[in-house]
Amino acid sequence: MATSGPPTPPPPGQPPGGASHTQGVPGGEPADAQQAGQQGGAHGGGTPPEGPETGAAAAPAWYRRPWLPVLIAVLVSAVVLLVLLLPGVLLYPEQPRAERPDLDRLIALQRENNRSLEEQIRVLETALDRGVCTIQDPRQGVPGTIVPLQPGQTPGPGREQPAILPEGAPGEAGTPPSDPPLLPPQPDTTQVPPEALPDQAPFEGTLVDLLDESTALVIAEGEQNIGIGSGFFIAPQTLVTNYHVLENARPDRIFVTNQALGGLQPASLEVHTQGSDIGTPDYAVLAVPSAEGVRHLAFTPAVSRLQGVVAAGYPTIILEADLNYRALINGDASAIPSMAVTQGVVTVVQNEDQRFPIVAHTASISPGNSGGPLVDACGRVVGINTFGRIDQAQASRINYAIAAVNLARFLETNGISHQVVAGACVSQPVEVAVTEPPQSPDEPADAEDGAGAGEPGPADAASPPEAPPAEPDPAPQP
Repeated sequence: MATSGPPTPPPPGQPPGGASHTQGVPGGEPADAQQAGQQGGAHGGGTPPEGPETGAAAAPAWYRRPWLPVLIAVLVSAVVLLVLLLPGVLLYPEQPRAERPDLDRLIALQRENNRSLEEQIRVLETALDRGVCTIQDPRQGVPGTIVPLQPGQTPGPGREQPAILPEGAPGEAGTPPSDPPLLPPQPDTTQVPPEALPDQAPFEGTLVDLLDESTALVIAEGEQNIGIGSGFFIAPQTLVTNYHVLENARPDRIFVTNQALGGLQPASLEVHTQGSDIGTPDYAVLAVPSAEGVRHLAFTPAVSRLQGVVAAGYPTIILEADLNYRALINGDASAIPSMAVTQGVVTVVQNEDQRFPIVAHTASISPGNSGGPLVDACGRVVGINTFGRIDQAQASRINYAIAAVNLARFLETNGISHQVVAGACVSQPVEVAVTEPPQSPDEPADAEDGAGAGEPGPADAASPPEAPPAEPDPAPQP
């Protein structure tokens, strides 16, 4: 049995409580804490004490969670959207209201427009009261001169004041009228003046008749296709056309035909230009031995804007419906297609300062007219129809003919005979004899002022009038 004595004081440097609590613990860790850790480890359990050293295993603070701010923002946005969806919350700008039309102003404008129209009607009616020009036969022209009313003059009752003075009657100033006819002569009633056909017998027919004899259909057979064009005679046995009509033809397969030739005739190429590009000389001269005595055309340098012109030729769009042309293509050399003519005016003469003038005109031409003549009212050639331009955007077409002076220069260079007639064209309509039907003996002659039909002449004035024919007895009634 041990004997208790006074407690032994702790050695220096140790705290009171015994050396057994601090032995073997480096760093000054209490022995009981180490012992507790060992006990917990020996029993397989125990929870280490919480502190800063064990913070990784503890739950993070709320402000360290990254999804929480996003959730708050989504909730706030949802609340705002719900509030905006409530009726009456969103404020839209008010639509401008249509102003009510000013009916009084519109009515005033309409009345002013009506007054303007009434004034125009009054002016036109006043112009009509000054005389009406009546033409019985427009093709024959107007025999006389229009004499307008002077300021202050008024027409007589019933518009008896004439609008046109007869030929030879003096005008207001006592001078005879000398103005040309109001309407241009028509090709089918225009007489060809002898001056337009020098060194030829006078032509008795119309302008269309002359073109029928002097214009020919040109057929150029190539290796793969057949070229169709037009041409016209400029001298006996000499015909002119465009070179692009014959450019791909075989030399021995060129033919021409028209009414004067009587059928298909062979032709040979004599001379031609170097090329046939648009805007450059494009001519070819053919020799037709069987065309002796055929009418030929002369050239003229006289061409100006708004001058009346006629285009003659054989456009393929018209030939396709010609049965004689179909028969000719199928081998009938005696079949002769009909020539087509169109009428128009000169629009402009271009490139006169470049020594290569071309004539733009309104006489309709199309493929097949190439090489055909463009003539004036006297039958003189002012150009050779060569090409056309089409503006699809504006749906317009311009027809071009190379001026006759260019062709004449080419012929002179190559020593080919031709004729040029200068001066203005003065044509006259063909006088058509009007035959009146014989008068029935039962009808009395009409008595008219002047030397008209049915008016008794000086020899008939003394002869007694014929007794009226006796009426036949009425047939007996049954």
